[in-house]
Amino acid sequence: MKERILIVDDEGSIRGLLHAILSQSGYECETAPGADEARAALDSRAFDLLLCDIMMPGESGLALIQHVSEAYPDTGVIMVTAVDDMDIAERALELGVYGYVVKPFEPSQILISTVNALKRRELEVRCRARQDRLEETVEERTAELRETVHNLDQARRHYRDLFEQSLDAIYVVSTEGKILEINQAGLDMLGYTREGIEGLNARGTYVLPADRKAFQERIEEAGFVRDYELRLKRSNNEEIHCLVSATVRRDKKGRIVGYQGILRDTTEQKRMEYLIRQAHLENEQILEAISSLLIGIDSEGRVIRWNASAEHTLGVPAREVLKRPFGECAIPWEREMIRDGLSRSRRYQEPVKLDDVPFRRPDGAKGVLGITLNPILFQDSREPGLLIMGADITRKRQLEIQLTQAQRLESIGQLASGIAHEINTPIQYVGDNTRFLSEAFEDLERVLEGCTALVAAVQTGEDTGEALRAVEAAAEEADLPYLREEVPAAVEQTLEGVERVSQIVRSMKAFSHPGNRETIAADLNMALESTITVSRNEWKYAAEMETDFDPTLPLVPCLPGELNQVFLNLIVNAAHAVADAADGESGGKGRIRVSTKTLGDAAEIRISDTGIGIPEKIRDRIFDPFFTTKEVGKGTGQGLAISRSVVVDKHEGSITFESEEGRGTTFIVRLPLEQGCTVGGAA
Repeated sequence: MKERILIVDDEGSIRGLLHAILSQSGYECETAPGADEARAALDSRAFDLLLCDIMMPGESGLALIQHVSEAYPDTGVIMVTAVDDMDIAERALELGVYGYVVKPFEPSQILISTVNALKRRELEVRCRARQDRLEETVEERTAELRETVHNLDQARRHYRDLFEQSLDAIYVVSTEGKILEINQAGLDMLGYTREGIEGLNARGTYVLPADRKAFQERIEEAGFVRDYELRLKRSNNEEIHCLVSATVRRDKKGRIVGYQGILRDTTEQKRMEYLIRQAHLENEQILEAISSLLIGIDSEGRVIRWNASAEHTLGVPAREVLKRPFGECAIPWEREMIRDGLSRSRRYQEPVKLDDVPFRRPDGAKGVLGITLNPILFQDSREPGLLIMGADITRKRQLEIQLTQAQRLESIGQLASGIAHEINTPIQYVGDNTRFLSEAFEDLERVLEGCTALVAAVQTGEDTGEALRAVEAAAEEADLPYLREEVPAAVEQTLEGVERVSQIVRSMKAFSHPGNRETIAADLNMALESTITVSRNEWKYAAEMETDFDPTLPLVPCLPGELNQVFLNLIVNAAHAVADAADGESGGKGRIRVSTKTLGDAAEIRISDTGIGIPEKIRDRIFDPFFTTKEVGKGTGQGLAISRSVVVDKHEGSITFESEEGRGTTFIVRLPLEQGCTVGGAA
C-alpha cells in the first residue's frame, strides 16, 4: 500500500516540484496551498507524512505542525522552508518534526528525508501500538489480579462462613494438643464458650488416655483417618460418641506439626441404634406372640419366617420349613388355592384375600383358613417376596351359620318403630335448630361488638365513620331481617321438639296408633320452608337448595309436627346422598330440589337430590325398620320406616320414590286434601 503524503506550501512551484519528486518515487501525494486547506485534507483522510512550509499567509507552518502533532500523532512531519533560523528549527524539533529541509533543495534531500521520516514514523507508530498494548495488558492483568484478590477474599469469607456454620465440629490442633482453631459447632459439642476453651488442651477431652494414644498412632502412621470412632468428654464430663475424619498437618520439611479434621457427634445415633435394636427385638417377640399365623417368603421363594401361631395352627415346626423353598414344604392345606393366590399377588403386586381355604388341623379334623397374601418388595431385589397372614376361622364360620339361621327377616313391631321415631327425629330436630341458633348468635355477636365500638366512639368524641361502617357491614353480613324472622321460629320449633321427647313416656301407644290430637289445616309450603331453614347445617356444605312451591296450594289437614319430621328425614337423607356422591367425584356441591303442587285431590311434595341413587337390589327394603346403608353410628335404619308410618298410617297418604344409580333420587309424598280420603299407591 502506497504511503500518502500531504504537501503544504504557498508557492505553487514548490508544491509542484515536491509532488513530482515524490510521485515519481511511488508515493501518493496531495497538495494544499495553506493551513486551512491542509486541515480540511487531514480531517477527510489519513496521511502518513506532512511536508510543510513555515512562512505561509494566514496560519503559520509551526501552528499547523503543532495541530498535527496533537490531533494526528501517527502523521510524521518534515519542515521545508527557505528560513534558516536556529530558533525556528529548535521550535520545530520540539514539536516532533522528523526532518528539516532548507530551500533550495536537491531532490535527493527530499527523498532521503522522506524515507527516513517514514521509517521513523513507522517505528514510532509501532512503539505507540506496543505501548498501548502493554498498557492494555497491564490494565487487564491489574483487573484480573484485582478480581483474583477479590475472589480470594470472597472465598476466604465463604469458607470461613462454612467453617462457622457447619453442623459438624471442625478443628485444628497442634501435636502438643493446643487447640488452634475450632468452630461454633465444636464449641457446642464440647460445651465450651469461645473464651472458655482458650488454654484447654485437646488431650483432656478424651475419655481414656489409651484412646488418644491409639488415635495418634493411627493418624500419624497413615497420614489420615476416616470415620474413626472416639469417645470424648464435654465440659460437664458428659461422655459423647464421635466419628472423626482427620489428616495430619506438616511443615515445609514434612514434619508432623498438628492435626485437622471434622468431628460428628453420634451420641444420638448410638442411642437410636440401641432403640432400633430393642424395637427389632420387641417386634420379633410380638410377631412370635401374634395369634395369627405369619409366614414370610423372600424373593427367591424361601421361607424366612414361621411364627409360633403357624406352628400351632398348621402343626408344622419352624425348623422343618425355614430356609427351604416354600413349594417343597409339606403344609396340610389346599395347595392349588395357595399357589394360585401367590401367583396373582406377585403378578398384580397387590394383596390377595383367600377365604375358606381347606386344611387339616393338627388333631386330624378338617377346618378352614382365612388367608391374606401381601407382596413385599425387598431392597436390591426386583422380585417381590410375600407375607402370608391368616387364622383358623373354622369356629367363626360355624357361628356365622348359626347366626344366619337365627336371624328374623320380618320388621320389628309398629310400637318399636314409633319409639325409635319419637326418640331419634325430635332430638335431631332440636339439634339442627340449636346449631342454627348458635350460628345466628355468632352473627349477632359481631353486630353487637360493632355497636359497642360505635357507642365508645360517640362517648369519646372520636370519628364515628369507621365504627358506623363496621356496624353496617356486620349487620349486612348477619342479615338481620332474616334472623328476626327465623330465630323465634327456631326457638319455638326447638321447644316443640323438646316437648315431643317428653311425650314419649306419657304416650307409648302413640307410635302404634294414630295420635289423639286433632289434625289442623297447615300450610305445607311454610312447613317446608321452616324445615329447610333448621336443617341448613346438614345440607349447606354438600348441596345448593332449590325450591318450587305452588303458591295456590291449599291448606292440608295434617299433624304438622310429625310431617315436619318426615320432611326433615328426607332432606337430611338427600344431603347425605349428595355428600357421598361428591366424595367420589370432584368434591363440588350437588343439588337438592323441594317442590309442591296440587295433584287432583291430593297435595304432592317432591324432594329430589343429585346423590348416588338407590341400588336396585335394596329398593324393596329401604322402608324396613333398622335397614340402613350408612356407616355404624351414622344411621339407625329408622328414618324412612317412621316416615312411611307417619304418611301412610297417620295421614292415609303415600310415599314412593324414583331413583337412578349415579344420578339421584326423588321421594314423592302425597297427602289427601280432605280428611277421610285415601291417596292411592301408598308405599
